[in-house]
Amino acid sequence: GAAQPLFDRAFYAACRRRLAPGGFMSLHVDSPHFQPARYQQIIAALRAEFPGVFPCWVSVPIYGGLWGMAIVSHGDDPRAQEKPWLQQRITALGLADLHFYNADMHSALFAQPNWLAQLLQVPDAG
Repeated sequence: GAAQPLFDRAFYAACRRRLAPGGFMSLHVDSPHFQPARYQQIIAALRAEFPGVFPCWVSVPIYGGLWGMAIVSHGDDPRAQEKPWLQQRITALGLADLHFYNADMHSALFAQPNWLAQLLQVPDAG
């Protein structure tokens, strides 16, 4: 549909050029459960443009449950952040009342169920 340009390599290449060193970009990458081939295609396109691609997921009930996300970077790993630093950052930004995200959830977002880890290992589906 109209959002298609937001999911192709040209858009990701433009984002990579604009991403500051040490920066991260977070984006949704479709549903691995309902659209596994599309999910694989998006992750493959991201991996072609960014040295650091870190699939993660959240539960989005209005979208039907499990929803794929990714955090990309020039190589920095968002999973490397220590829990005390994350909590300090959340507090410093005045975000202590968030409904979903906290320092414990940060690590959990990157845990992959077996079926999802296997889906990520399959080459681009199209």
